Amino acid sequence: MADTKRPTLSLFPEPGPLSNPPTWEDIELLALNYPTAHAYATMVERGDITREQALIAMVHWFATAFSRQFRRELDAQALESPDTIVMADCGCSTHTYTRRRTSELKCSAHQADDAVGRR
Repeated sequence: MADTKRPTLSLFPEPGPLSNPPTWEDIELLALNYPTAHAYATMVERGDITREQALIAMVHWFATAFSRQFRRELDAQALESPDTIVMADCGCSTHTYTRRRTSELKCSAHQADDAVGRR
């Protein structure tokens, strides 16, 4: 039995492709699975706001949510500790962190700055 207390990505499925050209029906399809889109679509149906106002508010809300999530990711990355450290004979080292991020620290002989990447 699935854990009903933990959210899963199935709650927020991929929205799918936009119609060409995009229409308000695309927002109504989003409203089926995304509570914020549902709230704004409902306000438009009641006549509280226009479609344009709803679109502006939704873009702002989703951008804010993305920004918060990005900030959480950066904060988590800054706090994580290395899982493994591999030192080369020349002085270069490779740090692998718990979230599988790697940081390569080059020695002065290789004359390079830090290079951070993901595997």
